[in-house]
Amino acid sequence: MKGTIVETHYKGYGVGIYLPPSYQEEREYPCVVIQDGDVFIKVVQEVLTQIEQRWQLGEGEETILLFLFSKNRLLEYTPWKEKALNPKFEDFGGGGDEYLEFLEKEFLSWAQIQYKIDRAKQGILGYSLSGLIAVYGATKHHGEVFKKVASLCGSFWYPNWIAYLEQNLPSGKQFYVYYGIKEGLGKKERLSKAPDYAKKTIQIIRSGKENEVIVAYDEGGHHAFIKERFYKALIWMTKW
Repeated sequence: MKGTIVETHYKGYGVGIYLPPSYQEEREYPCVVIQDGDVFIKVVQEVLTQIEQRWQLGEGEETILLFLFSKNRLLEYTPWKEKALNPKFEDFGGGGDEYLEFLEKEFLSWAQIQYKIDRAKQGILGYSLSGLIAVYGATKHHGEVFKKVASLCGSFWYPNWIAYLEQNLPSGKQFYVYYGIKEGLGKKERLSKAPDYAKKTIQIIRSGKENEVIVAYDEGGHHAFIKERFYKALIWMTKW
C-alpha cells in the first residue's frame, strides 16, 4: 500500500483517514465514508494495495476514505426503536436520524476543511446494521450528500423496514447491494429470511426514479468473505 493512513478522533469517535498515493492540496478527490470503520480498517492494507494497482491501470479514481468508528451500533445504525430479537441483547435504540445529522453536518464538514474533498463525489458504505442505515439515509434529506451508497449484507430484516421503504423511495442515487445466500442459515425468525429481505429491498429501490442498482452476492453467511466483499464494493465506489 502506497497511500497513508492516519488515525485520530473527532468528538469522541475514532477515525481513520486514508489518503491516496498522489494526494496533494492542489486538487480535490472523491471521498467515501466507511461506517463500522473499526472493523474495515483491520483488513484495509491488503485490499487497498489491490485497489491502488487498479488505479495505476486507470480503473477508478484515487479516493479519500474516512473510516468512522462506531460508539454504539445498536443506537447509531438503527432508524427507529425496536425490541431486540434476542433478549440477551440490548434493544435497538433508533438513533439513526441523529447519527446521520452528525455525519452530514459535523463530521463531513470537519473532513472537508481538513482535506481536499470533491463534494460532488461522496459515497457511504456500511455492513450489516451500518449497511441498513446507509440505505435509510438515502430516503431522507441526508441522502442528498451521498451520490453512491454501498450496503454489504445490510440488515434489511429490521422490523418494519420493507413497509417504510415502500413509502419512502429514494431517487437519483447509485446503489451497490451485496448479500450472502446463506446469511439466514441456522438463524431464527426474521434473521432466517435475510436474503429474501435483501432481494425485496433491491426490488423496491429499483422502482425509485432514476436509481441505478448494482447487485452482487456470494454463497457465504453473514460474516463470511468480509475482505473480499469490501474489495468488490470499493472497486465500484471508486469509479465515478
